[in-house]
Amino acid sequence: MKCIHCDADSKYKEREGRKCPKCNHKFAMEPKDGDTLTDGAIKHVLEIAGSKGQVKFLAEHAYLAYCRRHPRWTLAWKPESPVLSFFLAATLGAAAAATASAEHWLVAAVLLWLAWLFGKAGFDTVRSNAVGASEAATVDVAAPKLAQTSLTFSLFREYLDRYCQVHGRPKNLVGFPENDAPKRLKGGANTQLFKEVEHYSFDRAVICDRADLVDVLVANDFHFENNCAILSIDGHPTAVFGTVRKMLRKNPKLVVLAVHDASVEGCRLAWQLRHDPQWFANTGRIVDVGLRPAHAAHFANQAAALLHPTDVTAGDGINAAEARWLGRYHLSAAAILPEQLVKRLHAAFAQIESGKAPDTTGSTSSDGVVVSLSSDSSGDFETADSFG
Repeated sequence: MKCIHCDADSKYKEREGRKCPKCNHKFAMEPKDGDTLTDGAIKHVLEIAGSKGQVKFLAEHAYLAYCRRHPRWTLAWKPESPVLSFFLAATLGAAAAATASAEHWLVAAVLLWLAWLFGKAGFDTVRSNAVGASEAATVDVAAPKLAQTSLTFSLFREYLDRYCQVHGRPKNLVGFPENDAPKRLKGGANTQLFKEVEHYSFDRAVICDRADLVDVLVANDFHFENNCAILSIDGHPTAVFGTVRKMLRKNPKLVVLAVHDASVEGCRLAWQLRHDPQWFANTGRIVDVGLRPAHAAHFANQAAALLHPTDVTAGDGINAAEARWLGRYHLSAAAILPEQLVKRLHAAFAQIESGKAPDTTGSTSSDGVVVSLSSDSSGDFETADSFG
């Protein structure tokens, strides 16, 4: 295992006391003791999430970056035609029987195991094709490639906490632990500055369905660079929430971007902003730039199946196909790296204000879908900066 400080590679017996034999720095992780990650693996995903120290990010950004690159390895082959799979299963079964008659039991057992895998793959393909055919007429949102990593977010946070204790907390890691939100969002010395905000004039606003998305955007100075107010639907940041929302409602030229997860609450965010009199009913323009079920295809291994599937009623910004998907799956907006989120929101404002974006306010799906935060079919969200 390599040391992240001196890059020296060492064997387990050389790492006495979990210390590098060359520079004496301590290792936070030890795979030989059962840890899923190494110090180097955590450092790598932290660099990806924070664009090598250039932007602020959440722990969830790093976790989903890991999921994208490290799906759990499984031996399963599902061909387009199950006939080939069944043929291979039969061939391997016959070979296993012949091998067993020659008393090569270990080889026979391996061949039988492979025969079972191919047979199961063929059966699963037949079943999958049958389900797909039965749902084709009613479902136009594909099932996502689910996160299959054996590393849960909870375990990742435990590893990250240990990593920070040993190597120090990255300066650009926001909200970890949870009570460490950006100080500018709290009271104290900044209270007077927050009171002065009522004298500002914002033509732009970003409303998020999660407070931590507000934190990461503010930590990256998106509000300063874009002269933009940033709030969460549930009242964050509390020090300025009421004043800023009241001020925004008075601006008929207001352009609002709704940023959210692909979740029931998230996909109804733009509709709520448009119709709720406490928000922007009959005021300004509401544009949904959050993630929706149709975007899940671009985020392989980052969507998650709900532990308790539910029946979601279509309406209020969610169509029937989306309702079926949202009752089974969830996709976090943290699947988009912060650098790309900032770029895409900036581009969304520019596109809307230049008049190049189509005016779809009043659409039945999300009441103002103009651009999306998904990319092209390549799924490269580290470098792509176009809207799909």
